[in-house]
Amino acid sequence: MSIKRKITLLFIVIVFINAILSFVIENINSEKNRNLTVNNYLNASKKLTKLIMEKSKKIKSVAKSYNLKIISDIKIKNKIKSLPITFGEIAIYKNDNYLYLKIDYFEDSYIFFDNNQKEYLKEQKFIIFLIVFEIFILIIIYFSLLKILNPINRLSLLLERFAKGDFKVKMPEFKDLEIKRVSKSFNKMAIELENSFKERENLLKYIGHELNTPLSKAKFALENGDYTLLNDMLSDMKHLIEEILNLHMLEKKRFKITSFSAETLILESLNKLYIKNEDSIDIEIENFEIKADLEYMAVALKNLIDNALKYSDKLPIKIYAKDNKISVINYAKALKKDFSYYLEAFIKEDSSSEGFGLGLSIVKKIMDKHNFKLTYTHKSGKNIFTLHLFSKE
Repeated sequence: MSIKRKITLLFIVIVFINAILSFVIENINSEKNRNLTVNNYLNASKKLTKLIMEKSKKIKSVAKSYNLKIISDIKIKNKIKSLPITFGEIAIYKNDNYLYLKIDYFEDSYIFFDNNQKEYLKEQKFIIFLIVFEIFILIIIYFSLLKILNPINRLSLLLERFAKGDFKVKMPEFKDLEIKRVSKSFNKMAIELENSFKERENLLKYIGHELNTPLSKAKFALENGDYTLLNDMLSDMKHLIEEILNLHMLEKKRFKITSFSAETLILESLNKLYIKNEDSIDIEIENFEIKADLEYMAVALKNLIDNALKYSDKLPIKIYAKDNKISVINYAKALKKDFSYYLEAFIKEDSSSEGFGLGLSIVKKIMDKHNFKLTYTHKSGKNIFTLHLFSKE
């Protein structure tokens, strides 16, 4: 059962119970007032009957002491109670919701009215007003609750769409503070999930795209017994998978910031590489302190060194550290396109060239996560990639 139906059912039950209780209370109050009036009439009639028999002039004053008024111009009927007396009768009549006392003695007849009844009637009307007002308030509360439920119903419908895979669904801005917070949190979650699924899709595309060539070469090498080529292809695939996982994990990684020297960073980066010829790298360091995640900064610098070695026209390449900057320099032709083009994953220079892979893309993401900067220049036949290890702000 929906919340709306539950509230409607609860409202009907409350109104029904309230109506019954109101009816019972009103009847009890009416009966109480009726009994008070009857008792007042009976008590007063004892003295008034005696005075009427004596034809006393005190009748009016005694009646007043009981808050009774002598009525002369009224026709009454509907006798509800009577007491016979010698040569007459004491009777109580009901007429238009009021009770009257009538005393007959020979030819004399007196009708009395209890003024307290007007106050009793006011009390009853006030009670009825309170009952009607209470029901009115309940109706307002009911429709207010339905109004509050409207955004929740909208949220429910949007969540159903979201559960069916529509990750582009967005919650509207609601006025209610609590629901507004839920809406904002949901939209944030939806964006994160959408991005996460896109990342996974891209990850699968990257893996399928980039592993296709080395797998084909590995199959060819296996068929021809070229185990050297097979080993190289397996190493390439292992390296590629590691880079893809690094790129994917960067989206979720929380860096562990520590202080370390530029020299430590360079040594850590070189330890991640398999370098056959130590003379292939020339290092010049003017040491300085860096605050960053050493593990991931080492990955970034390692990727620059690896690319420099792989695409250099001649060796050695140079690593130069000074003034919070580390540059990796190699002899090579200038990049044909704007540097930003190569920062995307799996970019190729042209259709016939090898892929630049994920190296620069990972470097850029690591630098952005640290709020550092990566730049490229080409000067005197050399490509210069520089890590600016201080905040861009």
